[in-house]
Amino acid sequence: MGPSRLLFIDESLSKRLAALLKHRGRAALSSSEAKLLEMKDEPLLREIYKDGGDIVFVTADDDLPAEHPGILKEVGATIATIAPFERGKWLAHPEALSDEEAWKREIVSRWAHAMQQQERRTLRRYYLNGGRQWKPRRKPVI
Repeated sequence: MGPSRLLFIDESLSKRLAALLKHRGRAALSSSEAKLLEMKDEPLLREIYKDGGDIVFVTADDDLPAEHPGILKEVGATIATIAPFERGKWLAHPEALSDEEAWKREIVSRWAHAMQQQERRTLRRYYLNGGRQWKPRRKPVI
């Protein structure tokens, strides 16, 4: 585990993120580059982890761990979700981002190093101010 660990960028995020991360010296691959677009979650995860690689699946689908716990365990997935965009919560924050895509890009860019060092087979949710163990959300994001 280290800086060369592959970050697989799900299609729920911009495919440009992989190029941005590579430009910064990070190992990254987008769903588009892997020619795995429009695959359902379970077949996609099976394909990504078929060789048992040490890969971090980075997604904006924050519900993925709740919706697919069995397959995540089966393939030994390491998952990094991006916290859902909460416009009202961050408007007063000095680094406020009003655009959802900018929000996702900033979080992935800021925490790519932590995602690459994330313990294998763990689920973490990343925010502007860091990452925490993924847990189901108590209330839906509006």
